[in-house]
Amino acid sequence: MKSSDLLQQVEATSRAILKLAEEHFAPLSSEVLNYKPNAQKWSIAECLEHLNYYSDYYNKEAQLAIEKAKKKQWRAVPTFNSTWLGKKSIESVHPNNTKPTQTVKTLNPSLSTVRPDVVQRFIQGQKEFLQLIEAARHINLNKAKVRIEVFKLLKLRLGDIFLFMIAHHQRHCNQALRVGNFEATLLFKTVH
Repeated sequence: MKSSDLLQQVEATSRAILKLAEEHFAPLSSEVLNYKPNAQKWSIAECLEHLNYYSDYYNKEAQLAIEKAKKKQWRAVPTFNSTWLGKKSIESVHPNNTKPTQTVKTLNPSLSTVRPDVVQRFIQGQKEFLQLIEAARHINLNKAKVRIEVFKLLKLRLGDIFLFMIAHHQRHCNQALRVGNFEATLLFKTVH
């Protein structure tokens, strides 16, 4: 895949997610945000808090990877190649993957209290993510690497992290939309 195409697709999808959050989730009352269809399902707030956990970690790590790439002068190359681990990671969180997954306890929002500013923090995380995409336009997405949150000994290429994050955001935004029974549900499809 062309590196420029990857960044363009990730940026467009991130902008759609940001718009969705601002238009659909931000106006909701606390009662609607915290409504759970049943005890085993997450509320809209919990879906967004789960994504906030990931953004808190990966936005910082991506920034460090970008800074390192700039320092080492790893300039952009025309083509990005996903690794096997990258492809598997993206596939595991992709919105088209209907298999339920077990969330690690530290990343499970239903085991903690969701702060009332959950939507605003989600919106802020999306804006930071867009800045990271812009900052990555001139670096090598193959060489810049980020540690995986749940297993820090492993690293993914920055391009794979961008694709992973977008797929993960799509998956849980879809979940939040289903919980909210939005009539004009925007279900995200494949990114790559």
